[in-house]
Amino acid sequence: MSVEPLSSDSFMDLPQNVEAEQGLLGAILANNQAYDRVADFLAPDHFFEEPHRRIFEAAGHLINTGKRADAITLKAYFERDRALEHVGGAEYLAGLQTSFVTITGARDYGQTIYDAWLRRSLIDIGGNLQHESMAADLEHDGSQLAEQAMDELTGLMESGQRDSNAADISTLLTRVAEQTDAIRRGEVPPGLMTGLVDLDRMTGGFHGGELIILAGRPGMGKTALATKIAQNIGRRDEGHVAFFSLEMSEEAIARRIICETAGLDYQSSLQRDGLNDSDFERFKSAAQRLQGMNLHIDATPRLAPAMMHARSLGLQRRKGLSMIVVDHLGHVKPPRSTGSRHLDLGEITKALKATAKRLDVPVLLLCQLNRGVETREDKRPTMADLRESGHIEEDADAILLAYRDHYYASRTEPTQNEGENREKFESRELEWFDRIQTTKNKGDVIVAKQRNGATGTVHLAFIEDYMRWDNLAPDYRSEQR
Repeated sequence: MSVEPLSSDSFMDLPQNVEAEQGLLGAILANNQAYDRVADFLAPDHFFEEPHRRIFEAAGHLINTGKRADAITLKAYFERDRALEHVGGAEYLAGLQTSFVTITGARDYGQTIYDAWLRRSLIDIGGNLQHESMAADLEHDGSQLAEQAMDELTGLMESGQRDSNAADISTLLTRVAEQTDAIRRGEVPPGLMTGLVDLDRMTGGFHGGELIILAGRPGMGKTALATKIAQNIGRRDEGHVAFFSLEMSEEAIARRIICETAGLDYQSSLQRDGLNDSDFERFKSAAQRLQGMNLHIDATPRLAPAMMHARSLGLQRRKGLSMIVVDHLGHVKPPRSTGSRHLDLGEITKALKATAKRLDVPVLLLCQLNRGVETREDKRPTMADLRESGHIEEDADAILLAYRDHYYASRTEPTQNEGENREKFESRELEWFDRIQTTKNKGDVIVAKQRNGATGTVHLAFIEDYMRWDNLAPDYRSEQR
């Protein structure tokens, strides 16, 4: 029998291709191998006609349990289900099976069905957005509606893929061997080099798809370290850096970078008489040298991960993208409010990890350590000091902890205790003075976690007057190793 197209008059204006749905179902019922050609991206909900959804779902169930799906087996399947009654029941199934020509076009049919569903979904999202935008809702402002739409669009993009992401192991082995050979010959770096030699030696650089946590207590120089890495990468022709500064303004970040480069005190640059003529010439010269750096600073407050993803994707398509920096976790708006700060942070880190993988770039996420560090004698941080650390530790590929012993030493000058003899006090005072001298202009980056590498401590220079991280002098670096 011939199969008549189904009619849905009230929905005729929506994107659809009922003939493609019938053609695919007929191919599957005639040859179950056709199902394998679309099962990696097509779902029952992608079909426009409800009976077709039920047929595709039932056929998939039978095939996935090792049974044959055809007009006869499905007839028995639907005898207890009246979903097909209004389209002809068993005769409709038989008509689908006998009207098919070949399974060659099964995947093309599936892609046509998926594309029509995608367009219907876009219309639905657009309609809801239009309705909510027109409504006078004081609880949801325009930016919230935009973020909601972005989340829905991102979910739509991820809900079905036309091509499987699975890679053949033989292809992967060959690709990895070729990459390793190129690294050995010096043709390509093992990762994205930060420009901090000892950190790069320990980590092999940052890698696409990684979520890297940079954590520390206030005053440790987290933002200064992030801007140093961003500058070093931005100066090279390896793509652009997207820097989301959710705490400091664009101007503050730019001023910090200029002062760091010029070797000037940040606060002095904000005072009317803070810079003399020579200092100001250095300031201007540094600003000119930094022109053309591939660094983009976005200081929009309370951005959600979906918006960061969208803006980074736009930058990647326009100019290329090498890395994303987010400063910092505490100011990121969660994708959805769970009512639990712990769970909200987990939603954020998972979303940023997904962005790293989808855009194939490293994401450097700054975050605060909890106050427990300040209450103990040894201030050197550990992963346990991360606020609500469970999800952060789980999602992070690497965790870097910034630590400056000089910061704490300079704030703990000893005083003579009651009853303490002079000799003992002078001994403690001498130890403190020695600690001050040996830690001055130095800082550590503790690699507390590295999914694919070693952990340990990297010693760096930190010029406190300019808030600048840098490599130690070669002689001192060799002493530290």
